Amino acid sequence: MNKFIDRLPPKVQNYITKSGMLSNTAKSVYAVFSSNALSMVVSAIAGLYIARLAGVERMGMLATAALIIPYSTFLNLSLPNGLSRQLPLHIGRGNRERAQSLANTAWYWGNLAAILSLILVGSYGLYVWLIKDSPQLGQAFILYSVIIALSFRTNVLSRTYRANLHFYKLARIKVITTIVTAISVLFVLFNPWYGLLIKVLLLQIINYFYLRRYAPFKLVNQTKKVDFKELIRIGIPLWTVGTIYTLFEIVDRTVVLKYFGVEGMGLYVPALQIMEALGVLPTAISTVIYPRLCQKFGETGSSRSLAKIAFIPPALLAVGLIPIFGFGVWFVDPFINYFLPDFAGGIDAARWVVIAMYFRSLGSSLSVFHAINRLIPYTVFIVIGILVMLGSTLYTINVLGWGIEGASFGRAAGQVTFVILSILGSLYFVFIKDVKLKIYGDNKDNIE
Repeated sequence: MNKFIDRLPPKVQNYITKSGMLSNTAKSVYAVFSSNALSMVVSAIAGLYIARLAGVERMGMLATAALIIPYSTFLNLSLPNGLSRQLPLHIGRGNRERAQSLANTAWYWGNLAAILSLILVGSYGLYVWLIKDSPQLGQAFILYSVIIALSFRTNVLSRTYRANLHFYKLARIKVITTIVTAISVLFVLFNPWYGLLIKVLLLQIINYFYLRRYAPFKLVNQTKKVDFKELIRIGIPLWTVGTIYTLFEIVDRTVVLKYFGVEGMGLYVPALQIMEALGVLPTAISTVIYPRLCQKFGETGSSRSLAKIAFIPPALLAVGLIPIFGFGVWFVDPFINYFLPDFAGGIDAARWVVIAMYFRSLGSSLSVFHAINRLIPYTVFIVIGILVMLGSTLYTINVLGWGIEGASFGRAAGQVTFVILSILGSLYFVFIKDVKLKIYGDNKDNIE
């Protein structure tokens, strides 16, 4: 990246240096990206080996029980979503006392959700074990009742790290859990079933332990009505928009399953794996950029102050990532033909996914909508992107007869449309319409 910067005009180099993006944001992104990438590689290798040791039936039971996780997020009442935005906003305003109070409220309700999950999911596990006479499946549900309970707490804790820009600490904790992932294979060697359960639980416990130990806020179990109302009002729209966005993750594979069945889904696996691998980069970028945007908006109260943070990283990435993703488009063919020859029918689909992930990596400026709480236009762009994805997918499959490649082309078309529209929208809110931070009610620290 430094070599790329050196080739830019002197004025541009000076602007970037003064903005602090290289010394702060870039290093933070690199730390989060490196730890996530290492975790992904180790988890993939360990996961394949563990699956081989545990067998299809045991892994199937664990995967079945894990399906309860997405549904359990309703118990959160969207408070963590609100905390992600409000916490750095109040820190940016210099009001750590208010930020602490919000974090305590989210912690309180997270603990209540943890207790509910233990009771509801744990009771169902006992029912499956004792009444339905399926011991291993019942044990898996009981395991996930504990994991879900821990996740409610780690969810709040991790957001306090991001709000305080403690990305290096998050990266170190990720490295620790990655090491545990590698060592945990030994448990499965000794006992395929109980070793598998211990491995899954141990990772969650280690993660929670370190997040709690080094948390930037010492959270206490107390709540205030005004905090609850603020987090709910901000959190529910954010959660709703996030739920709508998940359609990007399921439209293509749903169409593949409908038109081409299980065999088609099998050929689509390389594309899905590429999505997961390349998704580490945009995840790392958004993890760093979003809280920085919220803090800056809290400091200045003006959306125009977000320009450097929102647009310098994607502008650099738009050029810097071209050779990397260009190589990826070419490399898909020899890689699959050599290592996964049975999946050669999915090469073209995988190529389009690489293109889709390139544009997804440029979407850090999209966090502007969340930071300034302008979610309606953002939602409209998501819906347009989904419609483009679905329409182009159905057209290429039914009219052009492209096969599973049509689904990944549709994903790329929808992703490109969504990202371009969203970038234009964020440019409007930063450079044309200056959005001001609003204060409501009698309490001046209660902000939208």
